[in-house]
Amino acid sequence: MVQTCEEGETAWVELADDGEDPHELENPAPTVTIGEAENDGHGDDDAPDAAAGHGDGSDDGGADEDGSDVTPMNIAGFGTGVAGVILGGAALLYARRRTRVER
Repeated sequence: MVQTCEEGETAWVELADDGEDPHELENPAPTVTIGEAENDGHGDDDAPDAAAGHGDGSDDGGADEDGSDVTPMNIAGFGTGVAGVILGGAALLYARRRTRVER
């Protein structure tokens, strides 16, 4: 990767040799380290506690005991969104009326 700016350019292409600390390089190349996936119950339909959350007693806003996704947090979020749309529309109408009156 080459980074260009007003003062010149820098090629970020240095790779660390075996046993060398990549943080010691002057212009290290970007790297990505991929590790083994951890099963935390998210997105795993076969997990016995997938509908109940983490299984550690914490409530993460997952499905209710009856399996529905309607939770108080979902309802509050939806209500807040609706209120935002209504208030935004009212503010838009108020601004348009005010602009017409001032002309």
